[in-house]
Amino acid sequence: MRLASIGFHETHRAMPAHRDPHVELHYLLEGVGVFTFGAQRARVLPGHFFHTLPEETHCIAPAQGACWVRQYVLHLDLFPSDAALDVLLRGPLLKRRFLQVGTRRRWFFESLRRKTSSPHPNLRASAEHELAAFLHVVRAAEWIAVD
Repeated sequence: MRLASIGFHETHRAMPAHRDPHVELHYLLEGVGVFTFGAQRARVLPGHFFHTLPEETHCIAPAQGACWVRQYVLHLDLFPSDAALDVLLRGPLLKRRFLQVGTRRRWFFESLRRKTSSPHPNLRASAEHELAAFLHVVRAAEWIAVD
């Protein structure tokens, strides 16, 4: 697995629908949005964690009456050796695509962002391992985290 990029985004208007060659992970920090993937639409709230698969058309926009959506967006590349993560993202996490993981995870995603942009390879590897562990913990949880 390679965490190709992670960024903090503030969206004030609808983004154009697009596709990415990566798995795209989202963690919504603030605002209320509408996330469109394929022909489906979902309302997303602070604390929601959700993803799209490679080449899946998607876009996000602030919901009617909302000024913005603030989120972390992560681009993840999977390799043949990442079969377990691929199965996780295409199976259990896809069935429950929008998970409420709580609103107190900003530090976690900011830490991933900083480590990913580090010139030190061990810090970048640490971010990838932490993200993989987070995905497995989210899958294993039978509860939905609420602050």
